[in-house]
This record gives sequence, C-alpha cells and structure tokens, in this order.
Amino acid sequence: MFEIIKNTPIYAWILLGLIVWKGVRARRLHQIPWKDLIIFPIVMVGWSFYATYNRYEPAAFIYWTSSFILGVVLGPLFVRSLKMRIDKSARHVELSGSWIPLGLMLLIFSVRYFLGVMYGMHSSLKGTPELLSVECFAATLSGILAGRILALYRKSKRLPHTELTKS
Repeated sequence: MFEIIKNTPIYAWILLGLIVWKGVRARRLHQIPWKDLIIFPIVMVGWSFYATYNRYEPAAFIYWTSSFILGVVLGPLFVRSLKMRIDKSARHVELSGSWIPLGLMLLIFSVRYFLGVMYGMHSSLKGTPELLSVECFAATLSGILAGRILALYRKSKRLPHTELTKS
C-alpha cells in the first residue's frame, strides 16, 4: 500500500488538492466564471476518452459512448435543486452550495487513480473487459459532470441578467 502512494506522481497529488479546494468552495454559495465551471468536466471527459483510446480496441468506444451518454442524461438530475443567478455581461454565475461537485470529482479521481494503479501494477489487464467496465463507469461519471454543465447552461438562458457583486 505504501509503495503505491510513494510511486504516485506529484501531479496526482496536486490534482487531488485542486479537487478538494474547488469542491469545498462549491459547498457554499459562490460565484464562478463560466470558463472555470467547464474546465474540469472537459478535462475529465478528455482523460476518460484518451485512456480508453490508448488501452482498448475501437469497438470499446461503443461501450464508452453509451456510458458517457447515460451520464449526460443523468447529469441534469444533479442540478434541479440548485439556485442560480447569472451576470451575463461578466459571464459569471452564482450557485447555491452543494456537496455534489466534491463527491463527483473525488469519485472520478478515485476511479482514475484505481485504473492507473491497476494498469501500472498489472499491465496484462490492459484491454480486458473487467477494466473496460471500470473505464465505462468513469465515462458515466464524466458524462454526469458534462450533463450538469449543460443543464446549468440551459437554466442560465432562462434566467434574467443579475448584476453580481464580488463576494
């Protein structure tokens, strides 16, 4: 166990710290620029896609795409209770607090970390259906993040402009 932690690249710890910081910040009412809101989902989708592309046959993308679409469909369920205001000129949104972003981001990080350890310690598992199912779970989680952002964007289009003050 200690060997796994010791061999974890420094960027993984930096990413974990960033996830915790952003997730704890999201648990309270907060303002965030749109561009900052969409960065993490884009990175997670890209990472999931790239990992599947590098380790599986092209046919695996049928499963990956299906899992991702499922996540996108489920994503809006995670924003229904969020209160939101938008400053359309500054392109900032104000969101009510939620533990969901922290939970989703930590779950995605944990799944990606697990997969990295498995591929690193057991290279023979590369391309196996067992780990493809875990990759598809990661794709579903990434899809949920993407679906959340799409739902927030649709919701923002219906909202009136509000001049947000710096908090």
